[in-house]
Amino acid sequence: MHQYPHTYPPPGRMIHVFVGTKAQLIKMAPLMHELERRNVPYRFINAGQHAATIATLLAQFDLRPPDVTLFSSAGNISSLREGFAWLFRLLWQALIHPAQTRQMVFGGYGGLCFIHGDTATTLISLIMARRAGLSVAHVESGLRSFNIFSPFPEELIRLIAMRFSDLLFAPNEWAYQNLQKMKIRGKAVLAGGNTIIDALAYAQKKASQEGLSFALPGHRYAVMSIHRFETIRVRRRLNRVVQLACSVAERLPLKFILHKPTAHYLQKFGLLRALRDTPRIELLDLQPYLLFVQMLKSAEFVITDGGSIQEETAVLGTPCLILRTRTERRDGLGRNALLAGTNEEVIESFLENFAAYRFPPLYTRREGAATPSASIVTEALRWLDR
Repeated sequence: MHQYPHTYPPPGRMIHVFVGTKAQLIKMAPLMHELERRNVPYRFINAGQHAATIATLLAQFDLRPPDVTLFSSAGNISSLREGFAWLFRLLWQALIHPAQTRQMVFGGYGGLCFIHGDTATTLISLIMARRAGLSVAHVESGLRSFNIFSPFPEELIRLIAMRFSDLLFAPNEWAYQNLQKMKIRGKAVLAGGNTIIDALAYAQKKASQEGLSFALPGHRYAVMSIHRFETIRVRRRLNRVVQLACSVAERLPLKFILHKPTAHYLQKFGLLRALRDTPRIELLDLQPYLLFVQMLKSAEFVITDGGSIQEETAVLGTPCLILRTRTERRDGLGRNALLAGTNEEVIESFLENFAAYRFPPLYTRREGAATPSASIVTEALRWLDR
């Protein structure tokens, strides 16, 4: 796949792809595939927020190593202390040394920098690109919870990114209309879908080629993945999660994905033993992405507080219970996904009727239809040629 041109564009026409988290790389991988397919040179920048996870994802998505990694670590940033230290160092670099940032981070090129989503890396990449004099394209733009404190700081980061980007790629009509109502200064573009659709199509094809599957006769199970700090840092909320996990395990086997921060707080609050001692609960480390997609696809249902899994299950058609009171995403709602918060009646209703929430997958597209990633690249090249 990696056939790169030996000639580079003029300094003002370079494309930069800036990621830092696992979810960002998964969703931006199809965009990089599309750039390579068109033989368009680009620079790949890794902020290093999820350094260990990204290293394994590169091989799974057949991507070349980053041109520059801003934070080298053997593991992921998994604590608030590590996160603040990382954020402060990169912000200092961007704000105090813009010329050095342009040279070290962007290779001396201008052009267009793709940023994604609503993470700390989103904010860092926006500030660095702006300070270095680049234009900015915000992918997955227009998502809103309409509450600045829920989720925090994601909603605030989204608002900042949308206000200061030049190109804003909305994954759906609802997000596009949100951008229109904000009267943003940049150009809003309807991307025709979330790039997770392209990522899952790629993952499905590669998993099939490698013979990866969780679909075994008679092998029924549920999946649970909880990692948001507002859930795991409050003992009362985390205890509810453990009680729910034990309740699910009475119905069918449960694969509980043990994120490092989640494991830390389960241990801190003395709740980890309850999970370990409950029959039919299997505690699993983070899985390779291709295998994890197969796990989600074949699960009876999924319980999560994460936005990415909400999006993935919406595409896969897997029933999904979302343990949040508010979400900035519409993916799956009214279809395969149910927003439950902590409402016990809603949760119990889902567990009793989860089969009614299964739908056909959405990653198949009609022949000739442009993928979200192709639409984004086409518009970006038009922007550079304007």
